Amino acid sequence: MCSSDLGPVESRRRCGLASVSARPLAFAGLCLLMATGLWAQMPKLMLFGGPKRDVYLGCLNCDAFASDSICNEFGEYGSEVSANSIWNPASSFGDQSSTLSPWNELGTRAPAIRDPNGNFYGYLSRNISHMRRTDLTVFQALLDLVGKLDLASAQKAFCSSDRK
Repeated sequence: MCSSDLGPVESRRRCGLASVSARPLAFAGLCLLMATGLWAQMPKLMLFGGPKRDVYLGCLNCDAFASDSICNEFGEYGSEVSANSIWNPASSFGDQSSTLSPWNELGTRAPAIRDPNGNFYGYLSRNISHMRRTDLTVFQALLDLVGKLDLASAQKAFCSSDRK
């Protein structure tokens, strides 16, 4: 299991990211959140994209076996070939040059993170200047990973079994 107690190098190795030079504090926060069980205590966090942010893009923190999880590689939202997957580099939501993609460093129309009660948790955006970019460390770490890895590797790291 990854843990911030191990230091940044050992944490990355245990989380399958030995070659990634992610920001140590963001990465340690990601590992700490996953390792402590706080991840499972968070409300269901859902991603909504599109111009009106009315296109469901999946659950960000559901179990990988949930049909709507972004970590279910066989489901609509975790597949690297689905039109509604942030992991599909050929879709509007996965293409790093698309204004609707969370991976666009200059994007201003990134997907919104909401819980079932409609509470807003910011936008999942690599654009660090986005005024309402999510401040949830786990998702900031994911956004940093996508800047350093290809989408498939970032998905594998984010969706590892240590996440549960």
